[in-house]
Amino acid sequence: MMYRWGWNQSYGGDRSSRIIRAPEHQAAMSHAAGVMKSLAGLLGMGSKEESFWARVRDNHANLTKSLFNAKEGWFCDYNSKVGVWQSGCNDDGPAVDPAGAGKQSYQLAPLLFDAKALGVSLLDDADPVKILETVGNPNKFGSDPLGSLTFASYCATTPIDPRCVTDIWAPHPWVMIAAAGNCNQTVLASKATHGLVDRVWGKMDARARLHFDNPESKFLRSTSPGSPYPGAAFECLSKGLGETGPMAESCGSEDYAWTAEATTVSVIREIVGFREHPDFNRGVFILRPSLSADLMLRGLKLQSAAAAAIADGSGGAAAPSYVVRGLQFRGNRFDLRFTVKSESELAVHLKVVAKDGTEDSGAASAAIDFVAQNGQSTFHISVNSGRIQVDMV
Repeated sequence: MMYRWGWNQSYGGDRSSRIIRAPEHQAAMSHAAGVMKSLAGLLGMGSKEESFWARVRDNHANLTKSLFNAKEGWFCDYNSKVGVWQSGCNDDGPAVDPAGAGKQSYQLAPLLFDAKALGVSLLDDADPVKILETVGNPNKFGSDPLGSLTFASYCATTPIDPRCVTDIWAPHPWVMIAAAGNCNQTVLASKATHGLVDRVWGKMDARARLHFDNPESKFLRSTSPGSPYPGAAFECLSKGLGETGPMAESCGSEDYAWTAEATTVSVIREIVGFREHPDFNRGVFILRPSLSADLMLRGLKLQSAAAAAIADGSGGAAAPSYVVRGLQFRGNRFDLRFTVKSESELAVHLKVVAKDGTEDSGAASAAIDFVAQNGQSTFHISVNSGRIQVDMV
C-alpha cells in the first residue's frame, strides 16, 4: 500500500514518517533549526549553542536536497521500506503500491522554507520556476480551488481512484501559494490568491444558503448536504466535480478556523505584500504589493469614474483606493492605502497609527508616500525614532 501524507491517511503519521522520506519533513526541520540558531545568537547563548543548531540545520538541508529528483524536476518521496522513489516521481503507477500517488502539494515545502538569511539553503539544484510551472499545468493541476497536484486525469477517468482528491484542506493551497511567493513568483502567488479568496469568501459571505436534495453525507457527520451557512468558515474546500460546482456543498465542520485563516494570511502576504524579513537582526519588514489583474483593472475604472465626476462637478476629489488597516510589526501598527495610478503603478501611502487604530499624535506618528511597480517592486521598511524608512531592494 501507499503510505503517504494527504491523500491516504489510513495508516497514521507515525508509520508514514518511519517508512516515507518526505521532503516537507526535512525542509521544516532545517528551517526550524535555522530559526533556533538565529535566536541563540540574539539571546547571547554562545557559540556552542549556535553551532549545535547550525549542524541540525545543515544536516536536514542536505537530506532535503537528497530528495530532489533531477530527472523529474521535483522533490519526491522515497520509500525506505522497498527502496524506491514514489510520489512525485512515479505519477502513472497504480494508486495502491509504492509508485504513483501523484505530485503532492506539500512537496513544495522546500520552496516555502528556503531562507538564505537563516542559512537554510534547500534549492541548490532545483529550479523553483520550473517546479512552479507544474502548478499552472492543467494536465497536472486538477483542483478548483487549488490545493491538489495530482493529475487531473485521475478524476476524469476513474473518479473512485484514491488519488482523485475531491476536497481540499486549507493548508494545501496555503503551502502552494506561500511557496510561490517565497520564490518571488509574485504574479502567480497573487493570481492564485485572488482566485482562491474569490471562491471561498464568495461562499462564506453569501447572503443565502443553498440546499440540495442529497440526504447522504459522504462525511456522515457533516452539518447538512447544503452549502455552508453564510458567514461561517468551513473545514475543507469542495472541488466540485459534479454539476453543483466548486464550494457549493458544505465540507466537514462548520466554523472551522483554518479556511478563513489561510486565505486571510495569503491576502496579506501575497496581494498586500506585507511580510516579515527572515533575518531577525534587520529590524525591517518587506512590502511587495502585487494586486491581481482584476484588482488593478477595477482600480483604474474607479479612477476614471472619479475623474469624470470631478470634471462634471458631481463628485468630490477623493481618489478611490484599496485600504488595509492594523498591520503590526515590532510594536508598531500600520495602515496601508494603495491607489492605482496606471496598469502597472501603485501609489502607496503608509502610516503608523495608535494601537487602538486612532491617529497617534505622539512621537511615533509618521506617514510616507511612494510609488511601487505592481508585482515588481520590493521595499524594506522600518520605523526608527518615529520616522519611517523605506528602501527599495
